[in-house]
Amino acid sequence: MIFFPWNILEKVVGMNDKYSEQQLKLRQKVLSLLLKKYDDNKSIYECADDWVKKSKTTAGLVKYYEAYYNTAK
Repeated sequence: MIFFPWNILEKVVGMNDKYSEQQLKLRQKVLSLLLKKYDDNKSIYECADDWVKKSKTTAGLVKYYEAYYNTAK
């Protein structure tokens, strides 16, 4: 028996409805940068979602994350 986590598939498919192609590429860059530097996945993904709605580049991302999402100060 093969188990497939359908809820993950639904989230991935739903991303295309939520973001434009440009926003998806930016989100990928944002996640890559933050995941290399920080460990709190929940706050990283929340920050990425907010960032993509507000910005078109990654300029200022780390300072934004540290100011609003980094709980390990």
